[in-house]
Amino acid sequence: PAQKVPILYGGSVKADNAELFVKEGGVNGLLVGSASLNPKEFIGISKAIVTKK
Repeated sequence: PAQKVPILYGGSVKADNAELFVKEGGVNGLLVGSASLNPKEFIGISKAIVTKK
């Protein structure tokens, strides 16, 4: 069934919107693109989803 398929969001993920996607966007995970090239941004994304999930 479709309800059991995990959804990963791969759009423009940033530290300031990561929490929103995971908490309210109905996604199960994020595919971080160019933000992963910036260590501070990537850490911000990680903190946002770990502490707010």
